[in-house]
Amino acid sequence: LLSLYLRSSQRLVAELHQAIAAGDNAATGRIAHSLKGASGNVAADRVRLLSAVLEQCMKNGKPVDGPTFVSTIQRETEAFRVLAMSVSVDP
Repeated sequence: LLSLYLRSSQRLVAELHQAIAAGDNAATGRIAHSLKGASGNVAADRVRLLSAVLEQCMKNGKPVDGPTFVSTIQRETEAFRVLAMSVSVDP
């Protein structure tokens, strides 16, 4: 499960960057929802929380600095990856 998350989270973050760049709030919300669920499954709580906030902003039409927000999610995803690889025998 952890290996799958580490691979899929990178893909989802890349998709978030693309959706934000395209101004596609619906896609951004869907991708954030997927990342939120996946992050919850592996206890990547910071990524889960940030993804939940982004998802809600997209649903409610609240303004958000998308590129900065997604960059923050990316940094937290990478921090979780580093932590997971330091404690996992098989990432």
